Amino acid sequence: MRDMKSETKTKISYILWPALYFALAIVLSVSISIFATKTGYTRIFVSGTSMNPTLDGGNGNIGDTVDFGYADPSKQAIDNLKRFNIVTTYYPNKWQHEDYDSTGKLLPNASYKIKRVIGFPEEIINLWVDNDDNRTCHINITNGQSSITYTYNDEDKGWHTSVDEKDHLYKFEIKHSTITHETASKNFTTRLGKNEYFLMGDNWDVSSDSSTNMCSGETNKKHITKDNLQGVLVAIEGKATIAIDQKTGSKTVDNLKYTTTKYYYQEL
Repeated sequence: MRDMKSETKTKISYILWPALYFALAIVLSVSISIFATKTGYTRIFVSGTSMNPTLDGGNGNIGDTVDFGYADPSKQAIDNLKRFNIVTTYYPNKWQHEDYDSTGKLLPNASYKIKRVIGFPEEIINLWVDNDDNRTCHINITNGQSSITYTYNDEDKGWHTSVDEKDHLYKFEIKHSTITHETASKNFTTRLGKNEYFLMGDNWDVSSDSSTNMCSGETNKKHITKDNLQGVLVAIEGKATIAIDQKTGSKTVDNLKYTTTKYYYQEL
């Protein structure tokens, strides 16, 4: 009789504890969501492949399952950017997917772009791509008297530098797109102004970003300025489905599903 009771208790515990853990995880995720909203964070979602595989944006189509999370739009967060932070931004005029009209007013259909910070004000950016099987991208950054080269290729799976490992080492798994028409043409040097930043997508050979802008045929090219920066990625909280906002006709997300939260602000 005791054995049967003991066995029943064991079975109940096998069912009860996982259920409690699951419920606790849901409560924690929802609490994080409420906290993030009340602390002034901006909810963002990823659309498209330019930040693959760090951030999953599907193909940017309606019905795609994508990552959603929060960005910190505060002046303090933007003032304290570190190299390789992920940010949300708007694109200036004379850019592909520009977000402002000719008077500098934000367009009604403007949307956040999510990119990684590579270059800072007054730095000299020299970018070139090896036309080889590894499709290796190099970025030499000169700031005053110091200079450092970051390299990205399929073998290393991320941006890294062999000069100073303490400066930064960021690796991630990625499979490049088969689109290669822009890759071979990326070879340029540009100097950033006092208020300018150089941003790139992790899936750099298909991303519309600062490197693409420098390779375009437009004259009087502009860089992203501090005023264009909208926030610093804090966390990816879960998955959502891309939908259409019936009031504005722009993309939004619904069917939010909370998963294990990935924090990016401290990691990057």
